[in-house]
Amino acid sequence: MTNPWSAIYKMAAGKLHRAANITTLRRQDGSHTTDLQDTLRLMVQKFAPDDNPEDDEQIHRQTGASTREPIDTEDDVEFTTQEVKNAVQDLGNKKTPGGD
Repeated sequence: MTNPWSAIYKMAAGKLHRAANITTLRRQDGSHTTDLQDTLRLMVQKFAPDDNPEDDEQIHRQTGASTREPIDTEDDVEFTTQEVKNAVQDLGNKKTPGGD
């Protein structure tokens, strides 16, 4: 079985100039996916599962709780519209903000 992620990466990056040949994947029950949609659905379920807070460990619960509490300090000033515009304009074309 070949790695189906390589074909998806190439398609997303626009580096694939021929039809992609996505292979089937084996499910946990031993059956195989039957078509491209089924394969992609299985990949999304496996690598981007629904978030279930009951599965969180204590550190995840604490982090989540801290992000729901607004930061309100004396020196916490709202961003101005101009600051936001400047930050957006400083982004390079086809670049993401922050480190890789």
